[in-house]
Amino acid sequence: IVSPNVVQELLKAEQLSLGGARRELTVFFADVRGFTELTDRAQVAAEEHVKSAGLSGPEAEAYFEQQSSEVLQTVNLYLATIADVIKGHRGTLDKYIGDCVMAFWGAPTPNARHAVDAVCAAVEAQQAMERLNVQREQENARREVENVQRKSQGLDPLPELPRLALGTGINSGFMTVGLMGSDSHILNYTVFGRE
Repeated sequence: IVSPNVVQELLKAEQLSLGGARRELTVFFADVRGFTELTDRAQVAAEEHVKSAGLSGPEAEAYFEQQSSEVLQTVNLYLATIADVIKGHRGTLDKYIGDCVMAFWGAPTPNARHAVDAVCAAVEAQQAMERLNVQREQENARREVENVQRKSQGLDPLPELPRLALGTGINSGFMTVGLMGSDSHILNYTVFGRE
């Protein structure tokens, strides 16, 4: 979940408590631009296919499940790509909020370069997304060839993989950092505050 230096810092702590601390940190958010539209289009396309192919019952449900799985694979690939970049720049991966990744720099390991590291991560995340899109374009070319064969066999074509655009937001300032949640349920090491 976090980079190795964060793990080591947390392991050194004699006790983890719900208390917070005020620290100057940098927070980072990244999400797929147009993700809601992307999922809506996938749902509409699945519904149209089920209707035009006359699928019903278990066949229709299996097709919807397949389409949902493909969307989730896309999200997981994107989330893993961004998480790797964050950890590579010594960031603390905070949480996933749908297709949004939240991370921060400067805690629990102090980092005087927290803002620089966050900006470097944002730049590298954009580059990683471009590499991912190149791979997806290559896969689309492969699917185009395969779809010719699938059509001749009476099989459904494989869908084209959409291009993903990344949006990022970064802010530095004083924030509250610490464990949030409940001792008897889930604890999350996170930041909050106006900044």
